[in-house]
Amino acid sequence: MTGRTTSELVRALKSLAFLLAGLVSAVLLFVGSVSYLYARSEAEITRIVSEIPPGTSLSTVLARLGKPAQVCRDEPSVRGMSFGKNPDLYSNSDLYMFPHRAIPYRWILIYTDKGSSKVKHADWANM
Repeated sequence: MTGRTTSELVRALKSLAFLLAGLVSAVLLFVGSVSYLYARSEAEITRIVSEIPPGTSLSTVLARLGKPAQVCRDEPSVRGMSFGKNPDLYSNSDLYMFPHRAIPYRWILIYTDKGSSKVKHADWANM
């Protein structure tokens, strides 16, 4: 051997075990934090979207959410940015996209009728 005593080896193994336990604890804390932030953000954005029923005027939405980051006015653009939502929303709709800046970042999607500028549907999607 290299001249190490049994007590030195036990001490080294204990140090290694504490280091490993600390690493596992850090990973679990990180995963738990990310899960918590994800769930909190989803609850918040779901609440925001639920407060925008069909028939709400666009001016009310703008007062609530601010300026949209992106507006899609033609059907191909609305279809392309709809993240696989209901195809009935594409025709005769404008899509207003508002960023939700909680972690993880998401879009608040507001579909309005072109003629009346009233909300047809409100939803959200991951960025």
